[in-house]
Amino acid sequence: MHVRPMNVRWVGATAIAAALVVASLAVPPSSAEAGVVGADLVSNGGFEDGVAPWTAPDGGVLSTDTQLAASGAASLKVTERTSTSSGPWQNLDGKLTPGSSYDVSAAVRFDSGPDTKEFIVTMAYSDRYINVARAVVTKGQWTNIKSSFTIPEDQGVTGARLFIETPWVPDPSAEPASNLLDFRVDDVSLFEVKPSFAWSSSDPVIVPKPTAEHPSLAVKDPTVVFADGKYHVFMTTASQNGWSMATTSFTDWSEAAEAPITYLAESPIGNGYTAAPQVFFFEPQGLWYLIYQAGDPLYSTTANIDDPMSWTAPRSMYPNGTPTAIQETGGWLDFFNICDEDLCHLFATGDNGRLWRAQTSIDEFPNGFGAPELELLDTTDNIFEASMTYKLDGSDKYVTMIEAIGHPGRYFSSWIADDLAGPWTPLAATEADPFAGPANRTFENEIWSKEQVSHGELIRSGSDQNLTLDPCEPMRFLYQGMSHTAEAPDYLSLPYKLGLLTAVGDNPISDMCVDVESSVSQKKVAGKVNLVVSVTNNDSSAVSLTVTSDFGTKTIADLLPGKTTTVAFNTRLAEKSSGTISVDATQSGPAGPVSYERTIEYTAG
Repeated sequence: MHVRPMNVRWVGATAIAAALVVASLAVPPSSAEAGVVGADLVSNGGFEDGVAPWTAPDGGVLSTDTQLAASGAASLKVTERTSTSSGPWQNLDGKLTPGSSYDVSAAVRFDSGPDTKEFIVTMAYSDRYINVARAVVTKGQWTNIKSSFTIPEDQGVTGARLFIETPWVPDPSAEPASNLLDFRVDDVSLFEVKPSFAWSSSDPVIVPKPTAEHPSLAVKDPTVVFADGKYHVFMTTASQNGWSMATTSFTDWSEAAEAPITYLAESPIGNGYTAAPQVFFFEPQGLWYLIYQAGDPLYSTTANIDDPMSWTAPRSMYPNGTPTAIQETGGWLDFFNICDEDLCHLFATGDNGRLWRAQTSIDEFPNGFGAPELELLDTTDNIFEASMTYKLDGSDKYVTMIEAIGHPGRYFSSWIADDLAGPWTPLAATEADPFAGPANRTFENEIWSKEQVSHGELIRSGSDQNLTLDPCEPMRFLYQGMSHTAEAPDYLSLPYKLGLLTAVGDNPISDMCVDVESSVSQKKVAGKVNLVVSVTNNDSSAVSLTVTSDFGTKTIADLLPGKTTTVAFNTRLAEKSSGTISVDATQSGPAGPVSYERTIEYTAG
């Protein structure tokens, strides 16, 4: 729930590696493979046809080099530089569209000077410069700089240019071997990208409601669960007194703005720094859990989520102190717990490019968490904070979303895995192709959070510790945002509000839905009860079915769209009984076979 200051141009910034790979840790790739629109917008990016149309308006000499190339027969050499922006420039006039997203890539190499040097790909507009990709290059090695970016909708693009530079310093001639070194460039590309997901945002649905005792300036970091006919939202509130937590509830989102907010500082949770809550019902104990941060992860419980004053006083999930790995890497925050059949998994980020996971057994929860293990590692911008992890209903798949820092603004990347312990594979994980962000979000009415899709939570299909999402229903995402013109004297005063995103159209998660409708009835035939299972294929392509009961298993191949089939099981019982039947429907999806399993209950009544 931390916010790092947003800069338009990274000037004199600490170097950030382009990509890190440790053991089997996953890092996001370019999104170009999944969503490219049209051809490469850069001309002669491989320099096989000489220098043109590249120019060097800020000084330096450009020439082709046939001795060293990242690929092909030639690269571009930059010499006699006079400023940090002396490098290859290309005019993209007429090729770019405000509001569109792009993947950019370039190979860079230098062979004299310091051991490492940071290089930057920058977009030059008529009114400003925006750094869109950067990497630390090791001397004598080709390094690929790649990233994605979205052009703001109000950005003029007439005469826009792309160029490659080194970090700005006030007097580059003072250290020319470092600041004005020669370098080579190859394989420059720029592709427009169509995001895999699309969202529509509501107006703000929950806004601060300050009181004399609680002069709240912002509401943020929401967690949400639907239980007993109501949505229950828990959130961080920010004021000059610091961070604390609050809750509200309502039966429909149309009522959210008017619903009263209760400040949990008045409960046994008490005053003091508490933030970034997560709520769920832990079925094995019959208790609601609220997990939140105050340095290390804390928790409170209640048997009655409708009574905000019933939450217990905070208790630590790590009573022996911060784990060594966390101490050595700069801390952790934004804790998020999910359980499978045997284990509970506590995820956390650290504002430092790391996603951590710790685990304990279902029986020991909330105690017994071991040393955290690193699940994902990347740059700070790509893996920042506010992770959330869910199980997809009807499948063995899990998805994780993590907030990232854009240029400017915030967005969420996503990963998918067959196990909560990974490995995690990128699903939509760049600024141009995000899970949710400015690149793929429109507004129902006014644009109230132009550059922010920040800390929030998806609305689950259940309320328990398994944290399920139904891929057959449009996803909804409660998120924090604020106006891009908002001004505040400090971070505590930033006027965050909460809005609701709704997924629009098909996406990689909805593609995992196999839409079949099932029912079961019990009928007597010759004095014995038969279970009759009816299945209708509501999907757009054929499905294969496996229907399993306590009395056997039956399969149906290629049930066509719109068709219904029935299967019967002879129970050999004289009277009706109670039990469950599972229907596993499989079809060919864009990324291979997709299976979705449903369980149907039947009763003797």
